[in-house]
Amino acid sequence: MPMKIELIAPTYLPARRANTIQVMKMAQALAVCGYSVEVIAPDPKIQNSRVNEEERKWVNLAQHYGLEIQFPVIWLPTQPGWRNYDFGLRAVQLARKSQADLIYTRLPQAAAVASQMGIPTIHEIHDYPRSLASRTLLR
Repeated sequence: MPMKIELIAPTYLPARRANTIQVMKMAQALAVCGYSVEVIAPDPKIQNSRVNEEERKWVNLAQHYGLEIQFPVIWLPTQPGWRNYDFGLRAVQLARKSQADLIYTRLPQAAAVASQMGIPTIHEIHDYPRSLASRTLLR
């Protein structure tokens, strides 16, 4: 049975932001390597974005990101004023329920919760946290 990896996206999909491209390409690379991969993303309908149901279909996500290997994308609701704390918690709870072996994320809120729950976690960061809250999450 292959290792199960949950990639928790830091922002809604699809978007033209570099971090969304990296998440989707990383998911594809892990799937190519034989891992069982799911992407957990904030539900764009909740965030008042312009993303519609058609853009969320796999064929359109694959075209948008240049993907060749299909993997599940799970959409979780989030509240805009909560700065992803609610989404991070729900995503980690879902990963735990689905018995993920590893969480891979760029979302510090999810990484902090997952590590506190004892779930093996990779937290990818590209800049040193500047705020007190960010530094606390990193610790």
